Amino acid sequence: MSAPRLLALDARWERLSASRQAHCVRVADLALDLAAAHGEDPHFLYLAGLYHDLARELQPDDLRTEARRQGWPVDRYEWEAPILLHGPVAGGWARDAGLPLPFAAAIWWHTTAHPELDRAGRILFIADGVEPGRGAYPGREDLHALAFSDLTGAYRGVLASTLAYLQQRGLTPHPRLLAAHEAAMRTADGRGVQ
Repeated sequence: MSAPRLLALDARWERLSASRQAHCVRVADLALDLAAAHGEDPHFLYLAGLYHDLARELQPDDLRTEARRQGWPVDRYEWEAPILLHGPVAGGWARDAGLPLPFAAAIWWHTTAHPELDRAGRILFIADGVEPGRGAYPGREDLHALAFSDLTGAYRGVLASTLAYLQQRGLTPHPRLLAAHEAAMRTADGRGVQ
């Protein structure tokens, strides 16, 4: 597949550091492969992966300003840790550039997940969490492999890994992340739906 792009986002892409661009390409490549494995649209998931971190290098005040400009309901957690807004901001830009809503929503939720995250959103969340450039962390390679055969299990694993990472650093997880983890665990015991 040739590398698709949304031309309206080229200027924002060019402002990213080389290391951020490389991360985004790795996420896009993995999202493409996972989309093919799970019957999702590979073209749009590739684009979601490519553009998921477009706002990652913005300054905190710029993230807050852009989120409010887009009408994102900035909550207390996002206000205090504006890095959480880079997903919603990039998702808004991607939507405005023509990325269909389900894939723009995958970008919105790649930082905090969401209790009702669909399969496309789970693929992007997993791809961002386990792409090989993340380096070695306990279970990364296993989660990467699992994602091709058991998307729900890999999603649960990446959520748990993310929560452990935040706990180790003394950071408070966003309530949406906790709710996403709880919802994912309900699917594990048969009370929820996949």
